[in-house]
Amino acid sequence: MDQILDLLAKDKSVFMFYFIGIEPNNIINPILISMFQNDLLRSTILLKHGSGKNSRGVTQFQGEVIHKLLLLGVDTKIDNIESKPFLNTLIYL
Repeated sequence: MDQILDLLAKDKSVFMFYFIGIEPNNIINPILISMFQNDLLRSTILLKHGSGKNSRGVTQFQGEVIHKLLLLGVDTKIDNIESKPFLNTLIYL
């Protein structure tokens, strides 16, 4: 998390995820998605254990949400009301 926060603190910075679903003999709809996209943001799990002595922790996503996004496509909406408290939570860990 520290590295992503350092990046986002820079002027005009953006962080996106590129997910590629892979099945035997098939690639499922690759998607480029913001870390603040509504479904992805709500599926983010914060983990502080095992992350190191001077680290805020790590995050992971619920796999079923990513699978849904790959299969159904992405709603690119970002809710600022939800995103700001999430970002503040990461900053103050």
